[in-house]
Amino acid sequence: MDTCRDRFGVFNSSMFNVYACAMCYHYLFNSRDPKFVVPQESPSQYHEVMLLTEDLPEAGLTTGTLIYPDLDDAASMEAVCSSLEGKDCQRWTTCCRAARDCCQTQLDTPPQPASSSHVMCPRTWDGFSCVPDTPAGRVASLQCPTYIEASSTSEWASKLCTTNGTWYKEEGQEWSDYTSCVQLELYKQLFYVAVTCHTLSMSLAVPALFILLAMSLNKVVVVVVVAVVVVVVVVVVVVVVVVIVAVVAVVATVVVVVVVVEVVVLVVVTVVVVVVVAVVVVVVVVVVVAVVVVEVTVVAVVVVVVVVVVVVVVVVVVVVVVVVIAVVVVVVGYNVNTNTGV
Repeated sequence: MDTCRDRFGVFNSSMFNVYACAMCYHYLFNSRDPKFVVPQESPSQYHEVMLLTEDLPEAGLTTGTLIYPDLDDAASMEAVCSSLEGKDCQRWTTCCRAARDCCQTQLDTPPQPASSSHVMCPRTWDGFSCVPDTPAGRVASLQCPTYIEASSTSEWASKLCTTNGTWYKEEGQEWSDYTSCVQLELYKQLFYVAVTCHTLSMSLAVPALFILLAMSLNKVVVVVVVAVVVVVVVVVVVVVVVVIVAVVAVVATVVVVVVVVEVVVLVVVTVVVVVVVAVVVVVVVVVVVAVVVVEVTVVAVVVVVVVVVVVVVVVVVVVVVVVVIAVVVVVVGYNVNTNTGV
């Protein structure tokens, strides 16, 4: 009987292709609350390969439907793809083809000779890449695949064969290192540039608005509007930061948990720093415009600034708590991936 190996063991080739395809979906989209889930209680038993968790009217499927994804069965592939965007469908099917090709390669390639002095780790499909027979104590180099989101195909992943001839494990599961595939530093740089530009543009818009108001409204109204605008500007800046960081966090879910934890720290520190800078800039603008242009008394300005700062601090605390909770959820989702995936 033709058999192929993945990180869970050796299986019949036809069932290997189906299950590996289902696991491609799990590894690629598990952090997105996907419509299909792959039960992990007993990976060696192929029950409920892909379980639909909500109705999918575009495919005519209802909750609880079981799908066995097979590249030779167009209907099953189309059913799953109906839950994905076009590019994601392509990423998934490409992963499925890579798994099937890996199985064929395992069948076609003669096994490497092994002895007590020449121990080998077995050829395997690790969930994303085809890993050849590897001598004990060596590291297998794997080109980063195109279907990993934001992957750089010029980089290389790695898989360690330990000295006893078994693949390196983390938390009881065979593990490959794909951290180099995602250029997180580039996303960090884009993140900082975007935050800086948004903060600067919003800060410059505030004095112009105040001047226009001063020319047409009385002083009391201007003071009230000043307070409202300050709060709105700071809140908008925070929201922009949160959205950008969320994108970075999603990208980080395809790398190791250390990097995801680093993103948690990045989220909290960046939100606090950006908000503090925004508050300082806007408060200075408020004071200058209110005193010089509108000629509101210093006492009135101080009262407005104090109220604004209190409101902003409350908003910042709430936003930071929400962001930390969101990123922790991402970390938990990633841990599920590492426990059952690559």
